[in-house]
Amino acid sequence: MLTSLVVGARHHKGLPGPGLNPHLQDWLSAIGRDDLAAMLTPRETAPREIVEIAQEAVIAFPDWPVAMAAIGLTGDPATDMGRAM
Repeated sequence: MLTSLVVGARHHKGLPGPGLNPHLQDWLSAIGRDDLAAMLTPRETAPREIVEIAQEAVIAFPDWPVAMAAIGLTGDPATDMGRAM
């Protein structure tokens, strides 16, 4: 749900666009929250409460160092940004 952190400039509500909804639905179903997955529609921005659940899960993910190392990142912004350029 890393994409839940990306907020498009055209969405004045400060939320990701509705393109995230199918991914949110899949993730919510996978964690047993079909009740919340059913609230999402293809064309409307997800409710802030649902987006915040996904964002909190991303931030709380315990294995960021392992995930970052797997894609060649160090966790040092100066080093990683230098590689991206």
